[in-house]
Amino acid sequence: MTISGSKNAALPIIAANYCIDNKVTLNNVPDIKDIFSMQELAREALQISKDCFDLTSDMATKFRASILLIPLGLIKYGKVKFVGCGGCKIGKRPLDTFDNALSQAGIKITNNEFKEYEIISKPKKNIMLQELSVTAIEALLIYLTFIQNYDYEIHIYQVAIEPNVRNLIAFLQTVGADITLHVDHSITMKPSKIHIKETTFKIVGDYLEAGTYFAIGAGADASEITIRDCDVDDLSAVFAVATQIGIDFKVVDKTTLRVSSKNKAEYQSLKKFETRTFP
Repeated sequence: MTISGSKNAALPIIAANYCIDNKVTLNNVPDIKDIFSMQELAREALQISKDCFDLTSDMATKFRASILLIPLGLIKYGKVKFVGCGGCKIGKRPLDTFDNALSQAGIKITNNEFKEYEIISKPKKNIMLQELSVTAIEALLIYLTFIQNYDYEIHIYQVAIEPNVRNLIAFLQTVGADITLHVDHSITMKPSKIHIKETTFKIVGDYLEAGTYFAIGAGADASEITIRDCDVDDLSAVFAVATQIGIDFKVVDKTTLRVSSKNKAEYQSLKKFETRTFP
């Protein structure tokens, strides 16, 4: 894939006899260090790997998303050696759900000097995730789209449906994946072949980043912020709370909103506030 909006680098995805490298341009890629580290780690691993995909570089321990290169290694080499990921300020987070998802997809996982992932069988027809994990479902979808070693429907249950997951599904559909997301947090995948339908694809705006700027605009004194290139529908829960507080905001269009703190002196506290699974 060719990346636009970030450094000009390509991240290859290889599946069976198909390769989409340099055939799809990604637009609106975040200009952040983790993206550059991901590209560098992938290039390094592809250069040094022989019998298995080598993700034992210390670089992999610097950021959480390094685990999302494991599907690439399995697709290309059938086996991955992984040193472990990092980058989380709140401490080391377990990979139980991630590993369990891949195990149900036919991957054997062993702990030696490095953690090893190896394809040993076809995926199960029914995969129940341990929890609503964004990273686990992203890895599973990438693997099942490109591995192409099954000829039956696969049903995946307890699926996270955050905007970035839905955006990934949309991307995979543009390169040929037959994926249906259901309203009950489940997914049906049918056998498919890689067929690039669109040569460009836009990465969705980060709804958490948009929500953060929304809070800054509402909370800082004498503030007014216009937030562009976001999907305002993903912020409906934020808008519901903001309305109760009395925050001044306006949805300009489907990708733009404005927020100010002009009503700050009249803000009302909430008697009850509950967070739940997205959305």
